[in-house]
Amino acid sequence: MDEAHLREKKDVVFGFGKAASFVLAAYFAIKVFGITMDNNWHYLSTGYGAWFLVELLGFVALPCLLYSIGVRDRSIKVIQWAAAWTVLGIVVNRFNVCLVAFNWHLPSSERYFPSWMEIGLSLSIVTVGVVVFKFIVTYMPVLYKHPDYKTPHRERRTMDFFTLQDFYTYTKGIAYILIVATLIGMAVFWLYLTDHESDDQE
Repeated sequence: MDEAHLREKKDVVFGFGKAASFVLAAYFAIKVFGITMDNNWHYLSTGYGAWFLVELLGFVALPCLLYSIGVRDRSIKVIQWAAAWTVLGIVVNRFNVCLVAFNWHLPSSERYFPSWMEIGLSLSIVTVGVVVFKFIVTYMPVLYKHPDYKTPHRERRTMDFFTLQDFYTYTKGIAYILIVATLIGMAVFWLYLTDHESDDQE
């Protein structure tokens, strides 16, 4: 990376840390609202409920807290650990949906388990994604400026974005506005849906 991106990378990491903490907190709230709306609290005392709590508290609430601590203490290392733990949480979530909860009432011999071809296809997709990302950041001006655009930021008269990191650095406010607008829209849509249910009950 060039000097400009080395100076700005911490702000980008902290910005994504704030956003990730906010999104995980919203996801945690949605999960709790779902339990409350269906009054399924009694299921939490079962084995499946305990495993659900492990996922919710260990892989949603914990990384949310780690992100917030990392941003507050300006610790990139904590945010990196939180990011790795979040990715592991996504894997655990898909494991729970596809293997644990899917057809849970069937005996073990009749339940779904991916074949070796499905596992190989999944690994291939992940590998292709990693290779493409590595190619882009190595050979394209994502983490460094293109030689034809060496004008310093302070000398620019207009807000030009020559790299993806420039865009993220200077549009963080817009990103936060979009996140808040999305959450408000989700809340309004949820009220719209539940309003029809209450009318049917009456």
